Amino acid sequence: NLGSLYFVKLKMKTTLIRRKPACRRGRALLILILIVILAVFLRLWQIGLVPPSPDWDEAALGYNTYSIMLTGKDEYGKMLPVVLQSFDDYKPALYAYLIIPFIKIFDLSIISVRLPSILFGIISVITVFFLVNLVFGVKEVRMSSRKISSETIALTSAFLFAISPWHIQFSRVGFEAQVGLSLDLLAITFFFLSLKKKWFLILSVVFAVLSIYVYQSEKLYIPLLFAVLLIIYGKNLLSYPRKILVLSFMTGLILILPMMFYVTTNPNALLRAKGVSIFAYETKMSKESSRRLDLARSRGDTLGQILDNRRITYARQTTAAYLSHFEPNWLFLRGDGPRHQAPYMGLLYVFEIPLILIGIYGVAFLNFSRKSKFFIFSYLLIAPIPAAITIDVPHAVRTLHFLPAFQIFAAFGLLMAFALIENRVRIKIVR
Repeated sequence: NLGSLYFVKLKMKTTLIRRKPACRRGRALLILILIVILAVFLRLWQIGLVPPSPDWDEAALGYNTYSIMLTGKDEYGKMLPVVLQSFDDYKPALYAYLIIPFIKIFDLSIISVRLPSILFGIISVITVFFLVNLVFGVKEVRMSSRKISSETIALTSAFLFAISPWHIQFSRVGFEAQVGLSLDLLAITFFFLSLKKKWFLILSVVFAVLSIYVYQSEKLYIPLLFAVLLIIYGKNLLSYPRKILVLSFMTGLILILPMMFYVTTNPNALLRAKGVSIFAYETKMSKESSRRLDLARSRGDTLGQILDNRRITYARQTTAAYLSHFEPNWLFLRGDGPRHQAPYMGLLYVFEIPLILIGIYGVAFLNFSRKSKFFIFSYLLIAPIPAAITIDVPHAVRTLHFLPAFQIFAAFGLLMAFALIENRVRIKIVR
């Protein structure tokens, strides 16, 4: 009868609706696995030969790690150091400890030194997928006449991140900055997860503090990052159980204490930071500023005394250094020299220029929450700040935090471009 037929039809329709999301999730998982396989290949292929020889930092890390593994002391005889003196650059020691399991398995070799960077590079590709899903928090986005699922945006971001020459370069070399970036991404991801399940905040704090034990710039970048998160999501945090907030704070405090103790008791702990800082007394800028100021005073030039004041000079220099990291020639063509980039290209692909611009427009005007937009733009804008107060700018290592934001914008741009092209083709066919 008609009632039975209607019931069967309704049941079939309900089953199809239930299977469609499950099918889509299964397809997304398969594509993510393929992207990870590609990321693994690009980061492991001929890893002992390309780059062809150990970087001096890799040599120092390998030597100190081997010494710690055998004796518990670094090359200077410091027991279980929090910071490695190395070439008097006093680098945080966590990367060295991450190398130990690989030396035990593969013996002391350049491959063992590079494997932590490779492993965390692969982890960061996966993390970007989950992070994009969490940050924007929508199931679908309307682009032109099409609806694009959040999984598609996340997969495209992960794919562009996996093939990024900037990320591949630092994933194939034993650079602590790359591990720091991966820990930052994990910290942000668990922070957004904590908006749904509060106890994830503890893990977010753990990864954030660990990044400070990996790379120098993290000492400034992590406070900036969490300041942004607090400004945007502070009201959300007020709804967290007090126990979770206290436990997160105490966990972070306990973990950071060894680094704080080292920095406050060792006069050379920040020697590297002071050496590359624009505020260092011996920098050319400081000498030139003093010379121009003395000249202005001798001439009675009031305006010159104001403009050549050391504080104004530092402010101008810092602003110029900050803006230099957005220079298209540096990002897409010239790059940062052979040690910090793939040969014969910039840090980002040239074809990403229009995609990033379209993506920035899309993120600004598509139907996302204000908090999501505020976060992703803030994430992009704070990335160059640690490098802006140093010499030798623009600097690809100190601004590696840039990369996820660029790839997310490029992913939006790519999907929006496809949607617009498809819409125009459809219109022509209909006409």
